[in-house]
Amino acid sequence: MDFVLRKLEETVPWSSWIERLEGVTLAELIGPGLPQLEASLPSWVDKGLRLLENGVPAAMKAVNLPSLVQEQVQKFPIERLEEVILSVSGREFRAITWLGVLLGGVIGLFQSMITLMWR
Repeated sequence: MDFVLRKLEETVPWSSWIERLEGVTLAELIGPGLPQLEASLPSWVDKGLRLLENGVPAAMKAVNLPSLVQEQVQKFPIERLEEVILSVSGREFRAITWLGVLLGGVIGLFQSMITLMWR
C-alpha cells in the first residue's frame, strides 16, 4: 500500500494543483456558470423542500419525540427543578411584595389627602 501511495505522489503533481487552487477565487470558479446556476436554483430549492417535507414525519416517528421528552423529564434531577422553581418564584414574590408596597403607599397617600380635605 505504501508503494502505491508513493508512486501516486510521484506521478500526480498534487502540490502544483493545490498551489493553483489557492489563488483561485470563488467568483472565478462559478462566474461562467452563474446564469445557469441562478436559473436552476428555484428547482433545487423546491426539490430540497419536498425532500424535507417527506422526510420530517419519518424522522419524527424514528426519533419518537414524546417518549424522548418524557424520558428526559424523568431523568431531570428533582433538586435542580426545585432550585429553578424557587429562584423564579423568589424573584416573582419579591416583585409582588414591592408592587404591594408601592400600591399601599399610593392608596395611603390618597386616603390621607381625602381625609385632610374632608376636615
